[in-house]
Amino acid sequence: MRTSSLRKSFFIGFAFIFVLFFTFCAPQALHADEVELTDGAMLQGRVISQDDTQVIIDTGGTQLTLPRARIREIRIEKSEERVLDKGVQLVEEGKLNQAYDFYHLVLQKNPNDAEMRKSLEQVRDSIIQKLDQKYSRGIHMEEYDDLIADLSAQIDGQDPLPPSLRLLREYLGPYYTKSAEQAYRNGSYEKARDHALKAIEINPDQLKLHAMLTKLYYDNFQDTESAEKHIDIVCQNPNVGEDALLMQLAIKLELNHIQEAIETTRRISQLPREEQRQVEYRRRFRKTFYNQALRLEKQKRIDEALVAFEYWLSTFEEPDKQVLEIAAEFYERNGFEDKMRAVRRDLSAEQKVGLLFQMLSEAEGSAPAESGDKKPLTREVRLAMQGFIITDDPAQAARMAEGAGKLILLFLHTPTSPDSDTFRITHLRDEELRKMLGKRCVVLQLDLDSDTGRNAALHYNLTRRPGLALLNAKGVKLTDVEFDPSPQGFTDKLFALPYFNSAPGNQ
Repeated sequence: MRTSSLRKSFFIGFAFIFVLFFTFCAPQALHADEVELTDGAMLQGRVISQDDTQVIIDTGGTQLTLPRARIREIRIEKSEERVLDKGVQLVEEGKLNQAYDFYHLVLQKNPNDAEMRKSLEQVRDSIIQKLDQKYSRGIHMEEYDDLIADLSAQIDGQDPLPPSLRLLREYLGPYYTKSAEQAYRNGSYEKARDHALKAIEINPDQLKLHAMLTKLYYDNFQDTESAEKHIDIVCQNPNVGEDALLMQLAIKLELNHIQEAIETTRRISQLPREEQRQVEYRRRFRKTFYNQALRLEKQKRIDEALVAFEYWLSTFEEPDKQVLEIAAEFYERNGFEDKMRAVRRDLSAEQKVGLLFQMLSEAEGSAPAESGDKKPLTREVRLAMQGFIITDDPAQAARMAEGAGKLILLFLHTPTSPDSDTFRITHLRDEELRKMLGKRCVVLQLDLDSDTGRNAALHYNLTRRPGLALLNAKGVKLTDVEFDPSPQGFTDKLFALPYFNSAPGNQ
């Protein structure tokens, strides 16, 4: 009964708007609007609507639809004062929805009328403020059912929606979203699905809600077909296309659909983008699948872990010794003896127990360090001043740190990070910091664009840029080091670490 009454009131109100419009606009407009055609012909009447493709004009009982290409000029007679007076009267009478529809109809005739648009925006703000006041308690208590029931009762079944109801629908959208998320958290999955669909219908560019809805289809309704169909629709949205594929990847991984996740990864990789961004994506996917394999291994889901792990392994065109060692250990832990033996076949006993730094340096083509090796210092070391040593050779850093009883400050550098440049150019030239590092550390600088840098970032789990960690001479990480944009601040952070208050050789 309530819905029927609301709809009846709406139709009466909207009919009233059209009566007002014709009363105050039509008598003048019927003979005032002029449409000049490209062939010189002139039409007089009332322009009902216009867009980029066509114009509809009422010539006095007959409506003509004209292609825009046939029209040379449109001249519309305005009667702003009478229209504005009528709009003000509706507002003063508290008929805000009617005023909003009325101004919209007038602006359809003359979309460039700044005064009329200003009035429309003022009425819009008043309607929103009134809604906020009416439902303030429910909004504050995060109880949205009354708001949704009231507004949807006015909107549902109306086609097409007049401007005032389109505004209500726009207002309602975020509360459908909040209600869907709340219902999902509370386990009310059908309500979560229904309200999510309503929210997405109003605003399709809600990636988080798309992800929740897809998970609902997969997990709670076991409706794979709807989930896949929904993902395909989302991926076609140009506003969220690439992000939608990333969402799909995250969902597939969370559901442990590894083979499907791999296919999604390949789709993402095929999208056109700059080379630097492509490299970043490859690194991201490599780390993602490695971590996924370890998670699945802990869950004793070995077959799925194997698929994820071997995809990670396949991303290395020429796996270095460290990667092969990790692979051999994974296969051995999980009983894949044949695979383990195949990986270990070319690894000598020395390589199996060698320093991580030796394996990292071999990835860059340098030979592993032997006892007493006198390999010449790199250019960075030759340019060192006041006992401050910086090198890009891991094996060399290990030898120097062990020989001098020093720690190793690992610095992962990437040209895309301004903080990396700040550390390399500003911090490492600071006098106080150089003196302290000269006494306590060897600085190992690795480029993240190199295999060595990427392997180090993965091994030491350094996700920030610049990546900074304190290591002992054997390559074991003692702690992450937090970057500070101020050289003095960074120096103070280093001094605060307990490793700088004891003999480095004891670490």
